Amino acid sequence: MEVELLSRPKVLLELRKWVKFPVEEDELPGHTYGALENGELVAIAGLRLCEGPVCILDSMATNPECPSELRHQAIEALVDRILTEAKAFKYRGIRCETKDASIVQRAVARGFTVLPEISMVRAL
Repeated sequence: MEVELLSRPKVLLELRKWVKFPVEEDELPGHTYGALENGELVAIAGLRLCEGPVCILDSMATNPECPSELRHQAIEALVDRILTEAKAFKYRGIRCETKDASIVQRAVARGFTVLPEISMVRAL
């Protein structure tokens, strides 16, 4: 499985095929990585750079046309790459959010700590 940094337009084209909600280019993180198998994009994930010691892993999605095991391998490869990149940027922590129980289990197995949920958002 190959993982490479992708351009936002390339990611956006694929992502719009995979998800059922509208996504705009400016919503994607500046560092979006793709996991490819034989040149086919299997999954994407982003590293969102922030001020301070913690960055964000977000915008993860997989190609629903690919087999489950291949998507699993792609996610593992992406998380490995993003953790490596975050360390290279000298971040001391990485944050991510999900409500999906299987993703929580996978994250805990990878060393993530589940925190009590307090999320806030305000429309502007």
